[in-house]
Formats: sequence, structure tokens, C-alpha cells
Amino acid sequence: VDQFNVKPNVYPNPFNKILQVDVQIESKYSFIDITGKIIETGNLHSGHNSIATNHLSNGTYWLEIKTQNAVHRSKVVKMD
Repeated sequence: VDQFNVKPNVYPNPFNKILQVDVQIESKYSFIDITGKIIETGNLHSGHNSIATNHLSNGTYWLEIKTQNAVHRSKVVKMD
């Protein structure tokens, strides 16, 4: 799997209600819990994205961002 030319910028971490994600190209994202279960999926457009996370429980997740040629995973923490 090819690497992203520029890694996605994911912030803040830990996050509360909104997670910000900056990507260079259209991508798909998944929140994956510590057991490996996919909790949510969605699309990211090129540029700045805000993901509402009110429905997620506090805890640690993997945020997986996929393009056709690359996969990037970030460990993120939800804290209210």
C-alpha cells in the first residue's frame, strides 16, 4: 500500500464533540473500537473536514483513512 504524500492531519487529540481532519484527496474514514469493530464510516472531501462525534462513547479508537492507494491509521481518544 502506498503512503500518503502528506499524512492526514487529525486534531485535536484527545477530542470532545468534533474531530477535525485535513486530507489532500477525497478519502473514506472509519472509526474502529479497541475490539476491531467498525463503529462508523463516512467520506472526507479534499481539504478541511469536521466529523461530529457526539454519538461516540468516551474511549480510544483507531481512525482509519483510506484512499484508493493508501491507508493511514491514527489512534484517537474521545473525552467529554
